[in-house]
Order: sequence, then structure tokens, then C-alpha cells
Amino acid sequence: MWLPVILLREFGWMGFIAFAVPNVIGAAGMGLAMRRPGASERLTERFAPAMRWFSLVTIAFHGFFVTWLIGRTLSSITLPLIVAPAAALALAGWLGRSASSRDWTWLAVAAWLGSATLLASWLYFGRHSILPPTWSGESAPIGLLWLTPVLALGFGACPFLDATFHRVRRETPGATGSAAFVIGFCVLFVPMILATALYAGGVIERSSLSYYVLGHMLLQGCFTVGAHAREVQRRDLLSPILIGLLVSLVPINRFTGGLGLTTEDLYRVFMGFYGLAFPAYAWIVMTPRRRVSGLRTWAFAAALAAPAFWLGFIEERWVWLDPGLAIVLMAPVARGLFGGQKSGPIRPSKTSV
Repeated sequence: MWLPVILLREFGWMGFIAFAVPNVIGAAGMGLAMRRPGASERLTERFAPAMRWFSLVTIAFHGFFVTWLIGRTLSSITLPLIVAPAAALALAGWLGRSASSRDWTWLAVAAWLGSATLLASWLYFGRHSILPPTWSGESAPIGLLWLTPVLALGFGACPFLDATFHRVRRETPGATGSAAFVIGFCVLFVPMILATALYAGGVIERSSLSYYVLGHMLLQGCFTVGAHAREVQRRDLLSPILIGLLVSLVPINRFTGGLGLTTEDLYRVFMGFYGLAFPAYAWIVMTPRRRVSGLRTWAFAAALAAPAFWLGFIEERWVWLDPGLAIVLMAPVARGLFGGQKSGPIRPSKTSV
């Protein structure tokens, strides 16, 4: 829930809309696209390694994000105050693996109600701190024109690599599952997104974050880590949290500061997984087409597009985002033209996974 803060600061309310609309549509649309019996099972079986990496990166990202928030919010920060939330994430992950599907139903209800209570308390007790962003931002509006296609691809493609989404789709088949995705993301998720627009004002104007909002983010972080922990092997669970913690520690931040990077830049680097690496994989490797595109095509296209994405999203030269996106979108075409592959339907193979 920090990307909308960045987009509101850079582009005002139009940036928020560019974030919210594809987010809701992409998440709900995944559930509808996987509505046919066996569709999610086939995709999960074929691309299980990629989905596992998606969960591992997501866990590492939350380890970074939560500890970064603690250091950003508290004026006096000590090592225990950084380690404690990381330990909470690790505990949530271990407990999440042992919870049944029925348990997770109630955990989801509790997490939503807990966040709603924290956000409502913030609105009631800290209403004076709300400073709604304006329609304009720090960046020129045309920058949003280059950014919007990247957001659309990221939010549209990433749900298909999210093993937690596939689990819900498999465990709630038919019309019930479709309704769960539509209601979950078009109704219950929308208030959470709107809340980001409210607390973004205080962050942008005064760099302040209420403890109520921080509690909401910690709660959602623990829930998300627990959910993704179910999708990875037990021995792999602790390492991504430790990686996220190490990235957030002061010595690392000093090192990156010497390179001209900030901790928000590190956050944006993590966003690169969801804006470039994973969407490119979904588009190049997972999308059915007559000319098969494999992992080498994905790796080459992502590496070739990465500098453009760096210039666009890290250095905010937004116009560079679309050349990077064009490289990703045209990679299957280029492979078909120059790769020498024969036309034919996709067949499962170890190399394509």
C-alpha cells in the first residue's frame, strides 16, 4: 500500500486512478479467467517453480517493507525495533503453514475487520492529519501516459503467478469462486485502496504516518506472508524474510546512500519484480501462442528492458518505460521471426517451466 503514495505524490489523483483501476480489474479478472474446471490446476502444475519464486520474492519484499516502515515512522530506532516486526512476519509464516483452509477463512475475516477498525480509528482520532492530494503532482502529467501501460500489464499479469490466488480459485470452484473474486476485489478491497489515498496526504505533506496506519500495514503484511508461506517449502521460509530485513538495516542504507539511492528507491527496485520480471514471464512464457517462447527469451528480454525500467521508475524519466515495455511485448514476436522455431501448439516440457 505504498505504491499509491508514490503515484499520488507524482501525478495526483490521476496517478491513484491509474493504480486502482487495473489493480481491481486484474485481480478480479484472474478469478474469472480461471473459472473453467481444471484451469487453475493445469497452470499451477506447469508453472509451479515460477509461482514459488513469486511467493518467495513477495515474502522478502514484506520483510523489507515492514522493517523500512518501522524505521521510517519511529524517530528513535534501535535494532530490536527493527528485528521485532521481522520476527512477527516469520512467526506469521510458520503459523500460516499449519492453518487449514477453514482457519484461513476466519483469518481473512479477522484481518479485514482488524484493518477496517484501525483505519476507522485513525479517521476518528487523527482526522486533522488528512491532507487530500490534488489533481496535479510533482511530475509532468504526460509521465503518467508512459507509466499506465506498465501498471496495466503488471496488475493484469501478476495474479496469474500468485499461488494464493490459485489456491482460492481451486478451493472455491464454479460460480461461488467467481463471486468470491468479484466481491473480494470489487467490494471489500476497494475501501482498503481508498484508505491509501487518505493517509497519502499526510505522508506527502509532512512525511508522517499514523501508528494506526502502521498497524494496518503490519497486520496486512503478516497476513500476506502467512498466506504465501503455505505455497513454499518450509526450509525456504526464513531466508526471504532475512533478506528483506538485511536490505532494511542501516549499514545497507548507508551503502546505497553512497550510490545515490534511498530506501524508497529500494522499494521501487522490489516493485521492478512486479512491474517487469513477473509480468514479462507471464507474457513470454505462460501466454499460449503458436510459437513457443521459453525461459531464455524471457531472461534476455527482461535484462534488455531493465535499464529502461530503471531510468523510468527509479530516475523518473518516465518516457523510458514504454521502450522497455515494448521490448517485453515484442520478445515473442522476435523469437518467432529469428528463433527458427516451427509453428505448432504448446506442449508441456521441462524447459518451458
